[in-house]
Amino acid sequence: MTLPIYKRVLHEASSEELSHWKSLKTSNGVTLDDIISPGENEKHARVGTFAGDAESYRVFRTYFDKVIKYYHGINPQSMHIKDWDLSKIHVDEHLFKDKRIISTRVRVARNIVGFPFEMKMSLAQRKEVEKKIISASKNLKGDLECEYFPLYEMTEKEKEHFREEHLLYAEPRQYMYACGLANDWPQARGIFLSKNREFSMWVNEEDHLRIISMQKGGNIKEVFSRLNRAAEAMQEELTFTFDERLGYVNTCPTNIGTAMRASVLVHLPNLSENPDLRAFCFHFGVDVRGQHGEASNEERTEIFDISNSKRLGVSGVQVINFLSSGVEKILKMEDMF
Repeated sequence: MTLPIYKRVLHEASSEELSHWKSLKTSNGVTLDDIISPGENEKHARVGTFAGDAESYRVFRTYFDKVIKYYHGINPQSMHIKDWDLSKIHVDEHLFKDKRIISTRVRVARNIVGFPFEMKMSLAQRKEVEKKIISASKNLKGDLECEYFPLYEMTEKEKEHFREEHLLYAEPRQYMYACGLANDWPQARGIFLSKNREFSMWVNEEDHLRIISMQKGGNIKEVFSRLNRAAEAMQEELTFTFDERLGYVNTCPTNIGTAMRASVLVHLPNLSENPDLRAFCFHFGVDVRGQHGEASNEERTEIFDISNSKRLGVSGVQVINFLSSGVEKILKMEDMF
């Protein structure tokens, strides 16, 4: 069994490094025990480490740099590339009309400067973050205008409905309670939804804010444009945690850099029978999962979630271009089988 990344880093560290890490603490009281608590409480963790605040990436830099190198496969000393210029997106527009592409979704994670991350927040801080996001949401106009649905006011029936529509995050797992990520649940949490459900935001789930743009079909340029407009509107009032080297820093070190996941849901009946599908996707620079993403089981499916494999060391524009190119190549492979 492969060790989670945090354990590999700890096992390879010298006694001096371990002693040093154990002596450190951020201004919000984040310790090494806090940082590795997700892995210590989750049996099947792949990474097993969270940051308690933006400062964690600086105070525990030598630890996180090792984690980042393992997961992202790049030198963490390189500078983040920041580019969200829509005019630089080059997508073959025939993808927009390809009936095999069921839907497209792009989301980013963001945290607000001046607050610890979810695992170290007090209820008062959580409520203040919720209040600030509600205030900033007034800058969302036109197709971005949305209504806030507090999680703590939802009925079980409403929660079930929103989750079936992939609009609401799941109930927290036990390890999330153990590491503090689900403290005060469901207080100060909720979702924003636009009328046509093509735009949404999640408040105080794993990060302070998730901004999500989605729609049926394959027009990834349109989906990205909507998300970009929303992020810019929210930044008129909010300042997000950002590092010149690591980009947008968030709770999970897998979710830094652009902190963006762009994905398309694709029907691949021919490739579904091919055991090399994941190898094809990896070769084309994208990841593949079942149609329910992380919640997918091993049951046979013809519908796959294909997403960007890189978030750090690439710009937002490059993520979209890489994904579009990868999907185009996979669809051509589908035609060959």
